[in-house]
Amino acid sequence: MIGSGALFDLNKLNDVSKETLLRIPAREIAEALTSWAREFKPEISGYFEGDSDCIEKILDIGRTGDNPRKDLIYCAQIFEFIKYFFDDYFDIEDDIPSNVSAIDMAAILDSYLTTYNHSDDQALWFEKIREIGASLGYATKPKDYKKNPELYKGHVGDVSTVIRIAVTGRTQSPDIWEIQQILGEQRTRQRIAQFLHN
Repeated sequence: MIGSGALFDLNKLNDVSKETLLRIPAREIAEALTSWAREFKPEISGYFEGDSDCIEKILDIGRTGDNPRKDLIYCAQIFEFIKYFFDDYFDIEDDIPSNVSAIDMAAILDSYLTTYNHSDDQALWFEKIREIGASLGYATKPKDYKKNPELYKGHVGDVSTVIRIAVTGRTQSPDIWEIQQILGEQRTRQRIAQFLHN
């Protein structure tokens, strides 16, 4: 009888990799990415060699606390996961929530640019988003919308998703406040303004 060879459960392997990388310092992951890029994707190696402190901050988003993110699997996947930080690879990949009209989208982003202060802490930053949403008819808490959906256009999560897409191009990402802190105020504002006027 001829054996069928080894069988691999890719999902299980990925889960093991996520758990393993969570225990590895961001500095070591950045070093591994740099080596990988030099050998397999030299056109991006400059991103990892140019500012190692910034790369470490990017890789460390959401990896601490009681419920750490487990998004990093292997080098090629990690680059795809973080590539929106690099302007040459930034692209709008997702659509705004279907319940947010184009008029509301523009109003959200206009208000956000007006009230945005890069020095705001996370609590104040999010409170401003709540206020923007409330002024446009969105519930300040998802549970309020769930309880009485007929009273609102949506909830604060829809409002923050519009901002998230403008900044990262995606509906899903690590903490958007932390992302903006790494991008810096100028790049954050540029991306939002560009999204708003496209």
